[in-house]
Amino acid sequence: MYNEILKGAKTKKVSGKGARKKAMSSKQVRTSYKSGRIGKVALGCAGILLFLLLIAYLSIAQYYKSHFYTKTYINGMDCSNLTAEEAKEVITNQVKAYTLNVIARDGSTGKITGKEIELECSLDRELSDVLEEQSAYAWLGNALQDKKIDNPYTLSFNQDKLKELVGTLDCLKEDKQVEPTDAKISDYQEGKGFSIIQEEQGNKLIQKNVEKAVANAVNSLADEVSLDDFDCYKKPKVTSTSPKITNAMQQIDKYMKTKITYKFGDKTEILDDKVIGPAITITKKNKVKINQEKIAEYIAGLAKKYNTYGGDWKFKTSGGANITVSGGDYGWKLGQTTELKEVMELINAGKQQEKKPASALETMEYGNYEIGSTYVEVNVTKQHMYFYKNGKLIVDSRVVTGIPRNGHSTPSGVYYVKWKTRDRYLRGNNDDGTKYKTLVHYWMPFTDSGIGLHDAWWRGAFGGSIYTYNGSHGCVNLPSGVAAKLYANIPVNTPVVVYR
Repeated sequence: MYNEILKGAKTKKVSGKGARKKAMSSKQVRTSYKSGRIGKVALGCAGILLFLLLIAYLSIAQYYKSHFYTKTYINGMDCSNLTAEEAKEVITNQVKAYTLNVIARDGSTGKITGKEIELECSLDRELSDVLEEQSAYAWLGNALQDKKIDNPYTLSFNQDKLKELVGTLDCLKEDKQVEPTDAKISDYQEGKGFSIIQEEQGNKLIQKNVEKAVANAVNSLADEVSLDDFDCYKKPKVTSTSPKITNAMQQIDKYMKTKITYKFGDKTEILDDKVIGPAITITKKNKVKINQEKIAEYIAGLAKKYNTYGGDWKFKTSGGANITVSGGDYGWKLGQTTELKEVMELINAGKQQEKKPASALETMEYGNYEIGSTYVEVNVTKQHMYFYKNGKLIVDSRVVTGIPRNGHSTPSGVYYVKWKTRDRYLRGNNDDGTKYKTLVHYWMPFTDSGIGLHDAWWRGAFGGSIYTYNGSHGCVNLPSGVAAKLYANIPVNTPVVVYR
């Protein structure tokens, strides 16, 4: 009919306005028919597409009921699109493949693997339970977002094997470890004085700290552990900034500033850091001390240089003979004991001043050659000793003096007791080159070379000719009881007269 209408329109002539209206009506009919047909097709296609999309969405949602979303990380491990079992296997495998780098102080490393220590992982929650909390139908909204899930876990490993492995790591072996050394103060150096020797850190390990640091690193699945960061090394007990060191240096500086000036006529002697430095000693606990023997040596040097002592001495022996005794050091001289005490006080105070030297035997003036009524008398020939105090005989005993060979004879002369002390070791060299070290309980030296009166507790006999074949190295050997009595009664500075 539609064709017929068209055909009628072509054959029948219509003129004017009527003809134009009929032509327009026919065209509108054709356009309306086409539009209706296209709309129905488009609507049908859209419906099919939506249906297919719905099926696809539901299918993917069904997939994510048994799989984790894309970009899902469990305990930092990528579990995208994995089932609970697959995700567990990933985590387990990563734990099994775990390797810890142990870094020593010198930068060397050692490795410990999870397999070596039987490392295992136990998750606190089953991953299937974690997966159930995931909304499968919300997969589209989560497609491009990172999902980080923390599932607490418990690691377990063989502690004994860990300790064993720690001990076998090449970088931690005992033979490569060096103990730390404390800071200390150097010995005195001429022209430089004292300085602080810096501490050395070393690399001596504290085994229990190492094991703890490594175990903690394993428990956190750390890639590496630097032992220096976890107090695994022994530290020096004393550093260059420790108060023990700084206080000691301050004390040394104070001592070293001391300057004592002596005037001996037109000559000058100075006791300063050149003398004090070598006399300073530092104990293991960094205590600063002055070695008095070193200062005493300096004072003895002054005495030797400036003393007016010696000469010929008129002496009446216990046997009644009048003799002349030459040599010795008795006379007017520097009082070394007093001087030492006074000098030590000045050094301890760090003083700088001029000082008048103390004199020995203050009741005796230069040029006075009277021995007096308190003295020790040693008759080498008769191997006998007497001690008089204020004219009264206190001690009368046999002795053993120095053997008369190799310079060991007890020297003749008039001397005096320099000082006295209890329980002292005497040291020296034997004739065969060996050294000796002997403890005496009563020591009363009367020469600057170390010859004195002392007990010889090892001897069973005294007097006679013993000294000719078994004599001392120069000292006057006394029976123990005699030495004790002499020590109790004899004053320092008492003259000692030795003759033959």
